[in-house]
Amino acid sequence: MAELAPTLLLDGPRPGDEALARVRARHTAARGRVLRAEVETAYKQQLDLLRGEDAFTLLERAGLIVSTTTARANPDGSETQVTVAQAPPVESIAMARTGLQIRFTALLGHSRATWDKALPILATALHKPEATVEQRPGQFVLCLNDRDPFDGVRAKTPPLSTTAWHIGADETGEPVLLSVKNKSGWIVGGLGGTGKTALMTSVVVPWLKAGLMDLRVVDGKFGMDWEHLRPYATEFVSEPDMQAVVRLFTEVREIAEWRAKHFYEQYGEANWWSLPDAVRSEHPLIAVLCDEFQSLMAPTKTGDAAADKKLAAIASAVQSLVYFFVTRCRSLGVLWIGMSQRPDADAVPTGIRDNAQLRTCLRVTKRSAATMALGDTWDPDETGPALDPVRLPADKPGRMILMDDQGKFRQVQGVYLPADQVRVELADVTPRRAPGGHYAAEHDEDKGEGDE
Repeated sequence: MAELAPTLLLDGPRPGDEALARVRARHTAARGRVLRAEVETAYKQQLDLLRGEDAFTLLERAGLIVSTTTARANPDGSETQVTVAQAPPVESIAMARTGLQIRFTALLGHSRATWDKALPILATALHKPEATVEQRPGQFVLCLNDRDPFDGVRAKTPPLSTTAWHIGADETGEPVLLSVKNKSGWIVGGLGGTGKTALMTSVVVPWLKAGLMDLRVVDGKFGMDWEHLRPYATEFVSEPDMQAVVRLFTEVREIAEWRAKHFYEQYGEANWWSLPDAVRSEHPLIAVLCDEFQSLMAPTKTGDAAADKKLAAIASAVQSLVYFFVTRCRSLGVLWIGMSQRPDADAVPTGIRDNAQLRTCLRVTKRSAATMALGDTWDPDETGPALDPVRLPADKPGRMILMDDQGKFRQVQGVYLPADQVRVELADVTPRRAPGGHYAAEHDEDKGEGDE
């Protein structure tokens, strides 16, 4: 929509309140005329249909006409049955960030079910397949949902938080922060190419840059997607070696157990999140990032009975360790991040899924995958198409549905940090793991002082 800049070019002294009010009123009226003209042009076909002679026929076909029959007395004493058919009147038409909204007065006898049944007919006639209906006091609102609410939005960058990650922006450009305080598990679903790698890169780099994170990466695709983070990861597994995954997870578990035993003794505080920043810098948040984690928990069978039995035992060990992370590490500064292109029931064991407090889903093709990623509280019939990962635009990488701290779902546009920009951002960061080297874990360092 075009915007008219509020320009006041007045000679002489500053106008009084009344004059200024008149100028603002003229500006508002002029802006309104421009917006109305643009709406009339953009939605001419839809508005002509709703205003024209065919409007009654459309509403009748959609089952929205309410007919009442009354008896009218005639002069000769007889009665004539008079039937009055009433269509729901249009109260107003408004432009929202998601497109045109048409507000109808609710008629006696109309319910949400009435309008839900009418919606497919209205959406087809108006050529707006994404249309939905909202029920408001005394109204039913037909929302066309044909515009991306994020178009033209300029995202703002917030200052670094030590308890939350900047994950993206809402439709107004305001930053969206994902609180990781006292969290131990984050499940992220989304098809390949939807922006999961870029999202996670943009999330972890600021904390790596600030020295707040000890990153451990397991690439279940065993590819090259995470090579840009290899120099800054304490441990990095990208080869198809399940034993290496178990060793990495086991080491993290040992660190977590060490923290549970020693933090209160040494610092008088058992919760990592309540420790002073200086202490947390010495013992940074351990982020265990697992891409395509379903391949670790349900590996592909080889056809060799002995080999498959061994793989099953290793996968069981992996599941047990991840379950430990999500159920026992909330206050120990350990956060497991599981990413998957197909977060189905086989890929996400119930115990892990139900205990992972953070849920995010980028675009997927199946509702079952969205439910596995977002949890059972997500219901597309309640949240509507704007909060349905299946209906997210394919040409908007990084677009996601996020469950916030209050358990509410939001659509968010993720931050994008190109992989080649990582070296620039982390230029002053000393790699935690030099080629061929190994970072000494904190519990190993303290064992040298006599701890077992």
